[in-house]
Amino acid sequence: MVITGHLRSFKDNFENLKKFFLDRYDVDIYASTWDKNFIGVGKNNFTLYTKEEICNLLSIYPNLKGINISNYDEINSLTRNYLDNFGPFKRLSNPYYRQYKGSPLTKELMTYNIGQWYLVEKGFEMIENKEKYDIFFRNRFDINFLKSVYLLENDVVMIAPPKINLVGKHIWKLNCNVRNQLFYGNKKVLDIFNNLYTKYRLAQCIAIDINTDNLLEYVFDPTTNIITKDYELTEYYGFEIKK
Repeated sequence: MVITGHLRSFKDNFENLKKFFLDRYDVDIYASTWDKNFIGVGKNNFTLYTKEEICNLLSIYPNLKGINISNYDEINSLTRNYLDNFGPFKRLSNPYYRQYKGSPLTKELMTYNIGQWYLVEKGFEMIENKEKYDIFFRNRFDINFLKSVYLLENDVVMIAPPKINLVGKHIWKLNCNVRNQLFYGNKKVLDIFNNLYTKYRLAQCIAIDINTDNLLEYVFDPTTNIITKDYELTEYYGFEIKK
């Protein structure tokens, strides 16, 4: 399991992660986060941690095999420089992706969204002896599991909220349009994460008005048939996102 993102609410979520997931499976954990973490909701709620502080905070996780700490300001500056020099942003004409059309993003929000995939890429790069693992699972620090997790043996399982809005809750929907909260699969997942930051950065610029989460579907390229689409809610698990 690779857990990524800002260090928010992970202490509150740990007991349920342990109960509903870690106690059920033999899991090695890799963590990927920032030196400067956005905590809570609102602008400028940043907390700067030392490497030692982050290692101490993450010591609650059993079988923690590696920690990546990336420089938040450095990666954001790198990303913003790329956006500033890209040229005119574009919109995808493919009608399939137009169903995810939203308002064009600001450069500030684009920079924030793109950066999260840098952490994911670096997190998966840390995994040693990849051949010994059956499943690779991407999790976020702010995910709080509400039910036990039963893993499937699909190549790539995308987990996402349904179209029905449940206040404060999300449903994991299998084999559906890609979302960024949770996903897992066999070694084909690793192929997807090779240069993910670079791939997503370009996709954001040529599809500026596509929903940020659904833009991953374009990045992953569903034409490869790695991701099977099934919009029936065949199985579900509950989780919530705690800021």
